[in-house]
Amino acid sequence: MSSTKIAELEDRSACAAWSPVSGYGSLIALGTKDSGGVSFDQDTGGTLELYDSEKNDIVGALVTAARFSSLLWVAATDAYPAGLIVGGMADGTLQIWDAQAMLEATDASVGSVSLDSTNPVTALAASPLDTQNICAGTSSGQVVVLNLSSQPFRSKDPAPGHKHKSAAVTAVAWNSQVAHIVATGSAEGTVTVWDLASGKPWCEIATGSAVADVHWNPTQGLYLVTASAEDRNPVLLLWDLRSSTSMPLATLTGHQSGILKTAWCPHDDALLLSCARDHRTILWDLYTLQPLADLPVDSTAAAQPQQQQSVNPSALFASKSLNDQHLLRYFVQWSTIKRGVALTCSLDRKIQVHSILALANKSGRPPAWMKPKSFVSTGFGGLLVSSAPNNVVSISCVSEDVALVKRAIDIETSLAYGSPADFCASRTGHPWGFLSVIFASNARQELLQHLKLDANEIAAAAENLCQDLSKSPEHSLPLPPDRASKHRGMTPQVTNIVQKAMMVGNFEAAVECCFQAGNFVDALLLASCGGSELWSKTQERYFAQETNNKPYLPIARAILKANGLSDWVSESELKEWQQTLAILATYGQSEEFPLLCTLLGNRLAQQGELEAATDCFICALNLTDAVPYWQLQMERKAISLEEFCLRVFILQQATPQTPVPESVANNFFEYAFSLSQQGLLATAAKYCAMGGDSESNRQLKDRLYRSRASPRCLAAMKNVPPEFPYSAMNLTKSAGQYLVYPLHEQQEQQHNAEVYSNSHQNFPLQTESVQSSQQPYQQQSTQNGQKYGSDELPDGWVALQDPSSGMTYYANQNTGETTWEKPQPLFTQQPSQQQPYVTSKAAVTPSKREAVVAKYGDGFVTSASHPELASQYGNVGTSNPYKGTERPGIAVVGGGQKPPISGTLNFDNFELTADHHEIKDSLLGLVDALRNNAQLNPVEKRQLAETEKAIAILVKKMARGELAEDTTGKVYSMVGAVNNSDLVSASLVQTDLANHDWRDHKDWLKGIKLLIQLGVKKFT
Repeated sequence: MSSTKIAELEDRSACAAWSPVSGYGSLIALGTKDSGGVSFDQDTGGTLELYDSEKNDIVGALVTAARFSSLLWVAATDAYPAGLIVGGMADGTLQIWDAQAMLEATDASVGSVSLDSTNPVTALAASPLDTQNICAGTSSGQVVVLNLSSQPFRSKDPAPGHKHKSAAVTAVAWNSQVAHIVATGSAEGTVTVWDLASGKPWCEIATGSAVADVHWNPTQGLYLVTASAEDRNPVLLLWDLRSSTSMPLATLTGHQSGILKTAWCPHDDALLLSCARDHRTILWDLYTLQPLADLPVDSTAAAQPQQQQSVNPSALFASKSLNDQHLLRYFVQWSTIKRGVALTCSLDRKIQVHSILALANKSGRPPAWMKPKSFVSTGFGGLLVSSAPNNVVSISCVSEDVALVKRAIDIETSLAYGSPADFCASRTGHPWGFLSVIFASNARQELLQHLKLDANEIAAAAENLCQDLSKSPEHSLPLPPDRASKHRGMTPQVTNIVQKAMMVGNFEAAVECCFQAGNFVDALLLASCGGSELWSKTQERYFAQETNNKPYLPIARAILKANGLSDWVSESELKEWQQTLAILATYGQSEEFPLLCTLLGNRLAQQGELEAATDCFICALNLTDAVPYWQLQMERKAISLEEFCLRVFILQQATPQTPVPESVANNFFEYAFSLSQQGLLATAAKYCAMGGDSESNRQLKDRLYRSRASPRCLAAMKNVPPEFPYSAMNLTKSAGQYLVYPLHEQQEQQHNAEVYSNSHQNFPLQTESVQSSQQPYQQQSTQNGQKYGSDELPDGWVALQDPSSGMTYYANQNTGETTWEKPQPLFTQQPSQQQPYVTSKAAVTPSKREAVVAKYGDGFVTSASHPELASQYGNVGTSNPYKGTERPGIAVVGGGQKPPISGTLNFDNFELTADHHEIKDSLLGLVDALRNNAQLNPVEKRQLAETEKAIAILVKKMARGELAEDTTGKVYSMVGAVNNSDLVSASLVQTDLANHDWRDHKDWLKGIKLLIQLGVKKFT
């Protein structure tokens, strides 16, 4: 057994008391109980010492005239900052010292009170509520109360006129919740509870054996523990004074010899220490009422339980037995300041300090002092709920991503106080220039400006050129060599033929002569007079012949020719795409401009020029085609989710009638979810409205709609409340909720109000008034229960309402049989009140105590009326008359129904066929593929965990035969498509299942839907 000792002081046989003063928590007061072993006829009095358990040193000491029989350290006051030390002396006096003066080595005596001139003061205790009130008991049976806040100190009788017992007072304990209640234990086996307010005993408990110690529960003022000092019955008795003062609530057995001292942990009322003459110091777990561990001792022999040692009475004075007796501990006490620390005193003259933490952890739960007295919890919308030890609950909004919040606020402010065009103009980089263009009133002129084509600048340049040309000699501008060689001029002969051809209307011949003579201007002029066909042929011939020398002619050709711009876009050089876009902006018709921009963008996209293609799609207001490049940038971490959503949002504002593509809906949901987590609820609602119709987004919209910012969120949703995302159920009240849970709470509240009042008249339990309130409530219970029954139904049948359909069905309380058809009565019976019933044990999940109350119909927690508690607390004096059965009168309907199916992947209790295994393995294989090969965001990871539960429920339902034949066929079709990597077909089958089987199988269809959607998103 590992050691728990953390400090030790040797050669001290003393009374001990921990300091209750904060800042002095490591100090222990020691008052000697012996004469130091000088001689039989020499009494040197006593010594009071202050021992620092952390420094392992004596830090203060003084000599007393008498030895100590008991010792107490009282809490600090303004006058005594280190508290007062009260010694119960062997000469029958109370001696009082100032602890601070002892530490400073000055005169520490404060005063003394004589109680009994011949008998020692055997017991001392201070009130935990009024710390200056102390109670003392003597070996002659005298009990006195003393208030240390007033001097001179005067003691008073707790019950004037009441005859005290002559037996020695062995223990004193103040109630932990009522300041005027104190208990004393005596050597004759009685415990008296004194009511100081009324000046008389409140009750007397007969324990049946000499009382070694008494303690109140530190947190519940009506529970008491007593310890038996007799070897024939060394037990600890737990008492519930609300129920009985003659029968204990529970009996703790474990010691083999009389108990000497107990200590109830002030920081965890489930822990109790006791030491006894069997050399054992036991740590008790009051939840299980069993010994938790033994506090180790220095001797291995003495550490063995008594039943494992054979004690020879005749060898009592043998050396080994005498040494073992020296190891016996006679005192144990918890520190009120240092949690989980206790001190012990033993007959081998050792004072030891122990850490109980390791032993307390053997219970399987952390000690109460390790539980935080404050808590913190997060809520939706970045809410942080916290509670301080003063029970003040604070609600605040915490933003984890401060930068995101700042950017989002700046964006919303800019959009709220400016136009989208202004917002785009304030941002730099691609594609904000093109996005700003689409919001301009003269968008095409702005587009030309953005492409660095200023019409005014170009007109000025042309004018300057013409002026320069007009000033130059004609010969200074010779024809190009290739044209000069072909140009033969309009000779008189050519001129004569052209003239004659025109006279006869042969414009085609005249045009040909002009072409051959190189006079293209006259050829085009004459062709315009010869009809549309000749005009078109002449244009084409001219463009074909002159395009290579004049690069601007293709532009003119595209302008003049029908569908010329479309051909121009298809044939233009992609590296000159900005010039092409400028031509489209200048000459394109309104109805064809978006199509031509999209055509140009598609050509650029096919050549991998995605950024240029996106610019063209923006000019076309083509949201669907503009998005993929931005998505690719986001996947490559080139832009953030915030930037992506902002671009799509701005572009969508230019075409509000165009819905957001389904491919980006989930991105908007993720962004909206991130904003909501930072407390930007209204902003999140705006983007959530573009998040599609996924179940997650519908749930988020509903949460935003019902959040603390509901009005602003509703406005962001264009004042259209979102659809409720859950399936509504027509639930009706079950008679089970009319059991005695509310009555139990009512009784407990009334009981606490009565018991813990400081008025002594209210201290006794008013059980009559509490029990009388039960009768009308039971009548209400019966009346409510009759709503579901019918006098015309056969005996044992009741009418119920199906929550899913609202239809009435009928159940037999005795057999558990259910039917949709109303059973016919076999004979007419007299109306009788029916007791309330519970449709299912799983319908309510009360605590263990409430479950016992519900089962046995009693609001008091007593062993007499609760056989389960009697079994738990080990009280063999009570029994369970309903052991193994339900309490008569409370029938359970639906006991024959199949148990619910869990979502775990444990199929041990299910017989799976090869087909079942194939379905399970195929769907789980898709889950593993998504988990290992796809980049999942946190939301998708949570969705993937839900899909595993759905797969488990689906396979288990199939194993139990709960799927209809057509539903099973659809499942096989869906799984087959998954195996063939055809997730689109699998999605179609899943959609069909959801449309037709959602009501009966939504427990697994929901998760399967998420799985297929994730597969389509990541792998197609």
